[in-house]
Amino acid sequence: MLRMDKEIAKIILILFFGFLTPIMMLFVPVEGGGVSLIFVLTVPILIGISILFSIIYFYLDKWEFTLERKKLILLFFCATLIALALMVYPYRQY
Repeated sequence: MLRMDKEIAKIILILFFGFLTPIMMLFVPVEGGGVSLIFVLTVPILIGISILFSIIYFYLDKWEFTLERKKLILLFFCATLIALALMVYPYRQY
């Protein structure tokens, strides 16, 4: 039971990183005007990618991978979502 709870927590972590851009909007200044249109395009794409990654991780958990391989897959999924969120975020230029 404890193993399954840890795996569910990892899936929730992957889903959380899909919602990183809306969370960043609260704390990081955003460029105004038409640049904010980027949110309309990127937020659903990042959320969709995080849902896809969490489904893939859920089904990969059913296979008998080693613990190191599962950690590597989790790290790759989380790092990819963080990198995409940081690359497409419309920062305000000072």
